[in-house]
Amino acid sequence: MSPHFRVTPGQLESLAAPMIQLREDVIADLSPRMSFLGLPYEQLKAYERIRQASDLGRIFKVANGLHDRIDAVVILGPLSGVLAAKGFFHACCDPYHNELSRAERGSKPRMYFAGFDFDNDETAALLSRLAMNGEGESSAEKRWAIVVVDADGNSIETQVALQHFILCLERKLGNDAAELIKELVVLQLGPTSKLRQFAGDRGIAEVFDISNQLDECHDVLSPVGLLPVAMLGLDCMKLLAGAVDVTEHFTTTRYKENLILRFVAIRHLQASELGIEHRMMRVWNSPLQAFATWYDQLAMSLCGNRATRMGHRTTATTTNAPKLVCDVIVSTFRQDALVVDPHTPPELSSPSRKRDAKSPLTFSDMMSTSIRQNREATIAAGEPAVEIAIPRIDTHELGQLIQFWLITTELERRMNGSALN
Repeated sequence: MSPHFRVTPGQLESLAAPMIQLREDVIADLSPRMSFLGLPYEQLKAYERIRQASDLGRIFKVANGLHDRIDAVVILGPLSGVLAAKGFFHACCDPYHNELSRAERGSKPRMYFAGFDFDNDETAALLSRLAMNGEGESSAEKRWAIVVVDADGNSIETQVALQHFILCLERKLGNDAAELIKELVVLQLGPTSKLRQFAGDRGIAEVFDISNQLDECHDVLSPVGLLPVAMLGLDCMKLLAGAVDVTEHFTTTRYKENLILRFVAIRHLQASELGIEHRMMRVWNSPLQAFATWYDQLAMSLCGNRATRMGHRTTATTTNAPKLVCDVIVSTFRQDALVVDPHTPPELSSPSRKRDAKSPLTFSDMMSTSIRQNREATIAAGEPAVEIAIPRIDTHELGQLIQFWLITTELERRMNGSALN
C-alpha cells in the first residue's frame, strides 16, 4: 500500500492509543454481526476436526457430486447474496467461461445469476438459454442446477424467480423431475426463510443454514460465497487462509506496521482534519469489478454517505466534494503480454521504458501510464490518493482483500459513530 496523503507522521502516531483500543473493542465484541471476523478460521478448523459434517465438507460433497451431473448452475438470490458468487466467478474464471465447451471448462458448470430484480427480458432470456442443451449429448449437458440464497425470507424477487426456474427445470427433467430436483436444487436459508416449507415439500437433500444476523454483504466468506467457489473448482481452502492471514495481521501486528489500523487512521484524519469524508475506488482490472460493486454496497450500508460509488478506470463520482481516491491494481496478469503497435503516439507510452525492439510497449505499460496520469491529476486537484496493489488474482489474494475490506469498513463504521481523541 503506497499512500499519497496530506497527513503528517505526528498526526498518525497521535492516534496509536485510540486505534489500538478500537481494535481491542472489535476483538472483544462477540455479537453475531461480528462473527465475520473469526468465521474463516472457524470454518477451516471445523473441516479439520469433523470433515464431512462441517460446512466445508458438505460444500465439497455437493460441488463434487454435481460436476458430472450438470452443465450449468443458476445462483438465485438478492443482490447481496449473488454478488459474492458473481465476484468470484468474474475474478477467477476465464472471462468467457460460459462460452467454452464442457471439456475446455474441465466439466465445471456454466454459471448464471438471477433473482435480484424484476428484469423481465433478462430473466426470460436466461430461462430460454437454460432450456437449451450444451454442445454434447451426455446427460450432464441436458441438466442444470439451482442454488438459492435466502437469508431473511424477504426477497420477493428471489421467490418469484424461483417459481419460474423450478418450472423450467421440471420441464427439462421430464418424468424424472420429482426425484432429480431433490439433488439439483441446493438451498441456503436463514431461520425465517419462507422457502423452508418448499424444502420440506420437495425433499431437498441439501439445505445450508445461514445467519440472518450478519450485516448485508458480510456473508461473502460463508457458504453463500464458498459453494459457488467450490462448484467452479476454485480453492476454498486458500480463500479462507488468505482471510485468516489478514485477521491475524489485524489482531496481532503492532500499530506502526498494522496496515489496517494505519489505513483507517489516515482516513479518520483526512475526514476530521481535512474535511475529506467521501471516498472513491478505481478498479483497473475488469475481473474485480463485481467485487467493487460488492464493496460499494458494504461501504454504503455501514458508512452511510461518506462512501461514494465505485469508478471503473474513471474519475467520475456521485459527489463534487473532496474525496479519497483508492486505486486497486493487480501487479501481474494471467495471460501473455499484448504488444502495442510501435507507431502508438509517444504521449501514450511509458516514459520509464525505451520503445525499441528489445523492450516493446505492452498493454501493461499502457495501463501503468494511465494509472500514473490519473493519480497525478487526482493529487493536482487537491485530493489524496492511495494504492492497494495485489500480486495476482487468485483465491488467496481475494481472501486477503475481502477480509481487509470487511475489517476496515467495520472500523470506519465505529469511528463514524464516535469521535476519536
